[in-house]
Amino acid sequence: MRNVLQKAMLLEFINARVLRGDELVAESVFVRDGRFVSAVAAEDTSTRRTIDCSGKIICPGFIDIQNNGAFGEDFSQAEDLPLSISKCGKLLVRTGCTSFCPTLITSCPTFYKRVLPQVKIQTRNDVGCANMLGLHLEGPMIHVKKSGCHPVELITDKGALASRAEAEKLLSAVYGDNLDAVSIITLDASTAGCEHLVDAIVERGIIANLGHSVCTYAQGERMLAHGASGLTHLFNAMNEFTPTEPHLPGLITRRGVVGQRRVKLSLDKVAMRPTILYYGFICDLVHVAAAAVPLCYKLNPEGLCLITDAMAALGLPDGEYTLGQAHVQVGGMPRAARRKGEDTLAGVIAPINECVRNFVASTGCSLAFALKAASLTPALYLGVDHSKGKIEPGFDADFCLIDEDVNVYETWINGKKCYSAN
Repeated sequence: MRNVLQKAMLLEFINARVLRGDELVAESVFVRDGRFVSAVAAEDTSTRRTIDCSGKIICPGFIDIQNNGAFGEDFSQAEDLPLSISKCGKLLVRTGCTSFCPTLITSCPTFYKRVLPQVKIQTRNDVGCANMLGLHLEGPMIHVKKSGCHPVELITDKGALASRAEAEKLLSAVYGDNLDAVSIITLDASTAGCEHLVDAIVERGIIANLGHSVCTYAQGERMLAHGASGLTHLFNAMNEFTPTEPHLPGLITRRGVVGQRRVKLSLDKVAMRPTILYYGFICDLVHVAAAAVPLCYKLNPEGLCLITDAMAALGLPDGEYTLGQAHVQVGGMPRAARRKGEDTLAGVIAPINECVRNFVASTGCSLAFALKAASLTPALYLGVDHSKGKIEPGFDADFCLIDEDVNVYETWINGKKCYSAN
């Protein structure tokens, strides 16, 4: 054991451009004991190691709030979910992803009740694996008309909920009583009484997202008033925007504070926080055409979270894979994942750094903005912005070294290098 009086090794990263706010600034970065420290705190040079970044960009590690699996792992088919998450997390670091929300698509109650108690949130991973910031349960309380590749026979018929007690009973019947490792639940809120369901979700400090839904704009607004604060993969699996009925996509015109929500600070502590509307956005240029990408950037840049919605084929060659119970064919031009024998899109095969690159190319935005949309904005959305999403003293040293084209050269988690392209 290291002598408690001996200072931990200080890592000084020099010759780098660092993401600071909305700019890339030429300066050094200091890391000690798994966290960023200030230049003043780094004045002691007795235990210092200097790392030359050769002009690379240092940015916060990417935080992917919707990931169904990758590198052959399909979370919704996992026999051992914690092991599957760990295997995937150790490979996602290649893409600059340092934290993620493993996502389970529509499954049967037996599956949820078996796997949810097995999983624990890990905000500071020490084994070279992307941090697990909580599960994203994308279903089964979605709408059959917007099921995508979710198994229709397993979608829950919520019925009309007359009270909060009925909503609590529904949550328990679907997921069981242990939701400690859950950060996000995606649901359709187009049926009567769904405000009670949103109330029950946000009271637990879980984020209520609207998605796979036929909600009208007015219904969406009502859910925001009850604490819903996110849209799941904007434009996909929701009714289209029209001049007479904007539906859920129209909600991105709501800028600024849209309501209050509870943020989970620990297993037994939540806090109220004002919230803007956040929305996941898949920029693989398949789920959303390049010409449509600037729309959300112009209308609501503050709430935009770049996501992958990745599936098992990410990082692997063309072929047949699964996404939950769906059989998926990967290939074609443009390369995409589709339900076998259909044109239905079934997850994403573009890594998060590619989505960042695509967003810059499609919008003309600064690289700094796109990097924030994949790091700080999702950190704010998840309520972990006190420790992740910035290169600032006291924050977790989760970061990556990239070039202007967002190629990943190194990834560091908790102050330890866990990936090098060399």
